[in-house]
Amino acid sequence: MSRLLIIFALLFSSCGQEAVLPPRVDTSAMENAVAALLDARYLALESAPESAAAWGQYAIALHAHNLCESAIVCYGRAHALDPTSFRYPYLLAHAREQRGEDPERTLEYLEAARAIDSKYPPLYLAKGNLMAGAGRLTEAREAFEAALAQDPDYGKAHANLGEVLILLGDPQEARRHLELALKAAPDDRPVNAALSRAFALTGEREKARELAGRTAGLKVRLSDGDSMVTEMQKVDTSAEACLQRAKQLATEGRWEEVVSNLRVTLKERDDEHAIHSRMGHALLSLGRASEAGPYLERTLKMNPEHVLARSRLAAAYAATGRKDEAKKELATLLAAQPMLGEALTLRGLLHLEDNELGAADEMFRRARRSPQGVTGEGDMRWGVALAQASRFPEAIEALKAFTSAQPKRADGRYALALALQQNGQFQEAVREYRIALELDPKHPLAARARALLQGRR
Repeated sequence: MSRLLIIFALLFSSCGQEAVLPPRVDTSAMENAVAALLDARYLALESAPESAAAWGQYAIALHAHNLCESAIVCYGRAHALDPTSFRYPYLLAHAREQRGEDPERTLEYLEAARAIDSKYPPLYLAKGNLMAGAGRLTEAREAFEAALAQDPDYGKAHANLGEVLILLGDPQEARRHLELALKAAPDDRPVNAALSRAFALTGEREKARELAGRTAGLKVRLSDGDSMVTEMQKVDTSAEACLQRAKQLATEGRWEEVVSNLRVTLKERDDEHAIHSRMGHALLSLGRASEAGPYLERTLKMNPEHVLARSRLAAAYAATGRKDEAKKELATLLAAQPMLGEALTLRGLLHLEDNELGAADEMFRRARRSPQGVTGEGDMRWGVALAQASRFPEAIEALKAFTSAQPKRADGRYALALALQQNGQFQEAVREYRIALELDPKHPLAARARALLQGRR
């Protein structure tokens, strides 16, 4: 036990009900946002020293910023003040494990949390991880099995149980659990690697080699599914934490939250072109092209070779009516990267706006051959233009590519259905109209769809 923890154990035991505040963390060298949060929560604790919530909130802020030693003290006080709350002993155990404290004492806090709420699957996952780290593999297996008893579809529990079973000499059962984990996250690197080992141990060498070969390129990791720890981590207001959250949120298309997190990061790291580029991309994805432009311009000022930033700046210019500037950026970009699908698609769209169908055709065909392919709404707008020119087979090809990539876009479904109908492919048109009506029954083409479905063409 550290000196700080010993001091506070003595203080709490000797002072009865008298409030004893922890030493205030020195925030003078911290980032502004982090310092402001920690200072505010300490002041709240000073004003309510007998409040479990105030101790808990301060503990969470400390924990989120990896100040675990102080967080442990504060979680302990919060737990003493409110022994009915699951959160405090549970997060205290996580903070102790993070610091590498004695697993037996950490386990006591997990058991205290379990006595309050025994139906939270991540608690058993945490216990299993703790036991596995201590080399107590049988207990780890039992804990992971308990997690699965609460939630049979808990992918991370299947994954961790599979790894422990390999160590316990049961690769056949390990394989079963790892295959279930793989269904939850096919691109999870540790799961693929563990399953490869399980196949090797059961004599299935070819499958083992196949999985080992694909593992190297994977980066995804299966989530612990621990909402309580995730909520604690969200309190971290450091620039790096906000950047990492922004990256994850971008993969989920949660662009407003991406922007909020990147604003915090940029206050501390305004000189990094990659962060300005991410901000420009996020704003552009929200349709806020006029705001995106300056971030992308700043990116290119710092790094003129940033290909995606130049492509997105061209898109921002095009969206705000600055077509000549967009064309200039695209010309620069395509001279250096002649097969960049994103740039080819945008140039094709600009040709469509200028009624230059032949030039647009060339750009979209080149984009189709590029590694990226036609991006965004390119296939739909190209398909609509081809249909308007009565080039229905080509229009259908483009619109099918779009609906395959974005199956929930009603406008793409209606456009494809109309092209199929105009090309005399009525059965396929009926199928697409049905899907389109389910997605958007109030679309301008909905009446035409209903008429065809009712047998009136």
